[in-house]
Formats: sequence, C-alpha cells, structure tokens
Amino acid sequence: MSGPSWGSYQSPENVSSSKSLWTNIRETNEAVLRLTSLPHKPGAGLHPEVAVFLPSTASNTRTYNMEFDHLDDDTDDYNGLQFQFGTLGAPVRWFYLEQLPALDAAALAHIKLAVLLCPIVISDALRSVIQTRLATDNRTLVWSYSAGLLTSPTSGDFNLSRAAEVSGLPVRGHGSAAPIRTRLLAAPQFPRAPQWTAPLLASEPLAFRQWEGVANGGPSGVPDYVTRFMRPNTTSPWYEVREEPGVAVLGRFASEHSKSNGRVSVAWRDLGDHRAIYSCHSWLPRLAWRAIALAAGVHLYVDGGGAAPHPVPCQNASLCPQCMRTPTYTCLGFGDVAEATGPALMVHAGPTLMRAGDKARRVHLPCAATSVRDAFNGSLVCRGCDSFRTRPMEAGEVSLFAVDIACPK
Repeated sequence: MSGPSWGSYQSPENVSSSKSLWTNIRETNEAVLRLTSLPHKPGAGLHPEVAVFLPSTASNTRTYNMEFDHLDDDTDDYNGLQFQFGTLGAPVRWFYLEQLPALDAAALAHIKLAVLLCPIVISDALRSVIQTRLATDNRTLVWSYSAGLLTSPTSGDFNLSRAAEVSGLPVRGHGSAAPIRTRLLAAPQFPRAPQWTAPLLASEPLAFRQWEGVANGGPSGVPDYVTRFMRPNTTSPWYEVREEPGVAVLGRFASEHSKSNGRVSVAWRDLGDHRAIYSCHSWLPRLAWRAIALAAGVHLYVDGGGAAPHPVPCQNASLCPQCMRTPTYTCLGFGDVAEATGPALMVHAGPTLMRAGDKARRVHLPCAATSVRDAFNGSLVCRGCDSFRTRPMEAGEVSLFAVDIACPK
C-alpha cells in the first residue's frame, strides 16, 4: 500500500503526497485517542450500530477437497465489500464469526444490523449462539450466499437445506451451476423491509461478485475462480428463496434461458424477535446496504454524495444512470466514511463528485447534541444541534469533531 517515505504504492514520485497522507493519519489518530480518553457518562456518546461477521479466521488455509472445492477461496464471496461498508455513512465493526461466543454484551449492545458474510461453516454450537446473541432485540440479520453448508471445515457433511434452518427463511439450495445475476425489485407492501432507491431499481442486473465480467478478473489483474473455472456470473451451488406469505421479494435472478431466471434471489422476513434478509448474491452495492441499514434502524451520519451529484460529467455520481452499466457499478460504490465512538466523530471525504461550490458535507446526528466542536482547533461548530455542515472538503480530507451527546436508547 503506502509507506511514509516510499510513496503511495511504492511510487517514488508520490513521496510528498504519501508523507502528507501519513501526517494526516497520525494527527487524526492522536486526536481520536485524546477524545476517546475523555470521561463520559455510561450510555452517553456515539455508538456503532452495524457489525459485519467474516466467516473464519482460517479462511486462507481452509480446504474442503470435496464437491464444492472452489469454496476454498471463500474471500471471493465478499471481495470488495470492505469498500461498500466503509462508505456506508455509519461506523461499522468487523469481527470473525468465531469470535461471537466470546464477545461481551457491550460489543453488541447497540448493534441493529448484523451481516453474516458467506458463513459456509456453522457448527450446531455456533448456530445456537447466533440465535441467542444476534437473532434478538429486533435486530436485522443479513445472510449472504451459502449459510451453514458445513458444520465444520473437515466434516464433509454438505447440506444445502441447512441455509433455511439457520436463517429462518425458506431458502433452497441447488448443487448444479447456474447464472445468477440479480435485478432488485420494490416491495412497497412490506413497509418495514428495505426500500430500494431509484438508482438501484434502474440499474442493470447485479453481477454475483463485484469483479465478475471484468476481462482480466479483477482490480489486481488476477482472475478469480469464476473466471478460471466457470462462465461469468455463474456459480455452484446456487440458492433461491421460495415465495411464501410474509416473505418480501426484493430481487429476482435475471438470466434468460436459465433455470434460475425469475427465481427469488433477495428476500426479507419479519421473524418476531428479529428480521432476516437472505441475499443469494454475495455482493451488494453501497446504496443497497444503505437501504438495508435504514430499514434496520441504523443511523446514517453522512449522505455520501448521493444527495447532490455533479451534473456533468456524472460517471461517479450516485444518481447517474450511465455508470450503472459498468462491470463494477462505480456509481453505486463511492461515498464518504463516517466513524463514531464515544465523543469522537470523524468524516473522511470520499471521491464522489460534488458540485464545485458545495463540497461541505452535511452531518446528521442521532439526536440533538449539547455541543459539537472541531477536535483539531477546539472551535465551536454548533450547540443544541442534530445536524451541521463541515468545512468544504476535498477527496481524502478528514474532519474530526468532539460531540457532547447522550441519546435515549
């Protein structure tokens, strides 16, 4: 990546910009440490509400050696999502699913959205912990692609029906290969389900993974296993959700002349103590995750450029239909980063094109704050406010604020 003295991506011509970048990182980290060390009342301050659970600490060494041996490289099933969640507009906490039994109550106390990314291996014990610690308190759980296919990396007990058992949705697995591009659909009859925005509903069918369909495989130029072993946007196993009363259909496969065409690929259901979403796709764009987060009650601090796209050119603007036909759905992926914990709130400006005279970001707070101050110079930003504007920010710049706030839970 980038070192303080060798330039971005080890390019000597970028040493000066690299030094500036690392100075910014150091100063921001020091300011955050000062803020988070300040005493504040229990429950006061800002709290992350999104948790993402990766499937295994052993994902790079996992070997199945059986019918679905391509799942050995299961990072292909969530590659690129770090960028989508990073620019969600809300702070996100990342865990390995194996850590869930050991997490203390405080780590989950404010979590409203829990995302389980391709949890191929779920033991009976872990399934019980998920039910008692995550599937409660009106949270929303998102299950992606293959859930509970195995009970251990070495068990060999492949069971395509286990996805329905662990998720609570009527999921059906197929051991054959099929093309599985997805078109997102509106479900207005289910007001508590995620409501896709116009750009999502107008977009071309989504690829199974972010980099599918790219000529050389992905951003690094190394083909993924789909490019090596299968036709683009085709995978095995593949899953569908059966249509039943109470199931909101949020997406269908759009692959003509295929057995998957028209089957339900994304669905939502209210299960009483929690809500569940099953995405047979392993990858969804940023705007989809924002819609899912809003439906789960997650507070979004920044808009990420979607509210004020640049009129022309619009290749990176969230509301621009022209860019939705690109292989990586660039316009659905850019946004600003918000990080919040305790009294500290950071906004990192993303590369979304903004109007030239309006580069300030509007920041929304979960409730009215007693005061907001600039953490670098101590100046007062606002009092008794539930939103405020930052200074004009270029892409890559950081603003840090000290927020005196205590919201009711």
